[in-house]
Amino acid sequence: MLTMGLAVRVLVLATAFFAGHAGACSCAAPPFDETEAQALERAWRSTPVIVEADFVSATITLAKGGVPIEDGVVRVRSSFKGPFKVGDLIRTRSIISGAACGWSLRGTPPAALEVGNKETRRLEPYWQWGAYDRWVLFLSGPAPYEVSTCSRSLPAGLSQDLPSLIQLKTRLQRP
Repeated sequence: MLTMGLAVRVLVLATAFFAGHAGACSCAAPPFDETEAQALERAWRSTPVIVEADFVSATITLAKGGVPIEDGVVRVRSSFKGPFKVGDLIRTRSIISGAACGWSLRGTPPAALEVGNKETRRLEPYWQWGAYDRWVLFLSGPAPYEVSTCSRSLPAGLSQDLPSLIQLKTRLQRP
């Protein structure tokens, strides 16, 4: 069964591929017969930080070799799991390239980021899907956290997880 979340991730990866990317992101595939509720519960169990957050800022620079890296900041709007509370700032760092699976908080697809000023190591994005003001983030690893297309992280407008996360938090965090 192709769930909405999986369909969005497939679309993102296909867009990156057909936009001229030589590399391709490689995420572990979910079980084919997994329902959306099962997928969300599996993500809950395996992810230490789950929040709804507002976009604050993002700066994209070119690392050595011209790879775009985005350093971002989001402000927690709702905390479902993890140490963060409403109003806390979370720092992110994502490699925005088709092979690295990083999401840009600014909504810029990886192909658009390949044009940059290698002299100043700063990117001047020339095309965006649109700035995403609010995100549902599933974050793992040490801070700064990577916003990855391999997780359930999505702009809040594309995510269908918020109502289910509220129910899941209530059900799983009861004493």
